[in-house]
Amino acid sequence: TGPWVCSTASPCAAGPAGHRKVLQRIAGKLPQLKEEKKQLLKDINEISQEIKVLIAHHELEGEDVHKIALAMTNIAEYLNSKYMKDAELEEEVICMTKTLYDPLVEERGRREGIKEGIKEERFTIARALLDILDNETIALKTGLSVEEVADLRTENKK
Repeated sequence: TGPWVCSTASPCAAGPAGHRKVLQRIAGKLPQLKEEKKQLLKDINEISQEIKVLIAHHELEGEDVHKIALAMTNIAEYLNSKYMKDAELEEEVICMTKTLYDPLVEERGRREGIKEGIKEERFTIARALLDILDNETIALKTGLSVEEVADLRTENKK
């Protein structure tokens, strides 16, 4: 699967301009607008699925995913405000694109939490050693800097 796997019969194959041209042609024709909305959502979903594959293969980074999701949302908002005037469309697109970067944000938060927990554990161990070891040895054994250990020792004396 390569990027942008939208079906060739879809306006997505021509990019946002494809949807824009179709919408210009059918403006004011409710049944056709509903069909175009379905097609637009289908195209966004197909793009979203492809992005998920690229994320899984580590071919897209979080910042790029955010930019793509924002672009898809902005395109949908533009097409909707200009041609469709569908109150639900923008929310549906936001929900679809949000699923792209929420897992990335969650993973980044998890990694940062682990790092923070490890750092806090080092401080806890260092505090327990303050009364029996010098700053240099505590720093060597905990991975903290000598300055951090000295600060802990100063705080501990208060």
